Amino acid sequence: MSVLDDMDEVLARVPEHLRKATDPTRKEELLLLVDRLSRQMQKVTREAEQEALDSVLSGSMSLDGLGERIRERVSMIGPLVFGDVADAMVAFNGDVIDSTKRVVGKRLAVDPTRTDDDEKFLDWLTTSQSKFLRSGYGRMGDMIAQWVMDQARAQRWSRSQIGSQIADQLRARSQAYADVVASVVVHRARSWAQLSTFLDAGVANYRFHAVMDGLTCFADGTPVLMANGMQRRLSRIQRTDMVTSCLGRPRAVVKTTSTW
Repeated sequence: MSVLDDMDEVLARVPEHLRKATDPTRKEELLLLVDRLSRQMQKVTREAEQEALDSVLSGSMSLDGLGERIRERVSMIGPLVFGDVADAMVAFNGDVIDSTKRVVGKRLAVDPTRTDDDEKFLDWLTTSQSKFLRSGYGRMGDMIAQWVMDQARAQRWSRSQIGSQIADQLRARSQAYADVVASVVVHRARSWAQLSTFLDAGVANYRFHAVMDGLTCFADGTPVLMANGMQRRLSRIQRTDMVTSCLGRPRAVVKTTSTW
């Protein structure tokens, strides 16, 4: 397997559904890995999130300027935790790649040692996903500010109610965001390790049975952010339920399906 300089070129050769595919017989292990990485990310970002929240709550709860203060403080979280999140991802996904290569390599009688290509992929995966923190927390700040301002005006919330809702929204949305990012990187790390080991073993033809179909990119058990700001497990989502889209807008569920 030659050293490849452009990981985007590598992944472009693999169909999208294969990049997201995982072994359906190891569902519990996959969800456990996602949950562990999500928890590590939340541990890294928790202090910065609390500082941002304290900064917002220390000012006036008057609606004049409150929305802009929320946007500004929350959007600053991403740049502050960028390096720490990247370090956590490198360590965790390196272990995922190593363990996956050991399992697959044992079946195919291939040396499971991490290669230069694996190191390049790990660096690309970590850097590309960590960069989303900047835009992710920026969008989160916009959504929290808009939701809090709308609800505060409509329901005439008191200072304590406004503060409580800001805290709840930040906590719920940051957890949901960490779950989504963890799901993406764990899927890609496992799939890369499987495919690279296939190439090392000279396997030219193989078939992946995807966990999910083309209607969703989330594994069963993934928390979903509802339109009312609460979270619900993916398996409990029903048709007509209102969820929050990736753009932060309310959206009705038109169909649910399961491959298990």
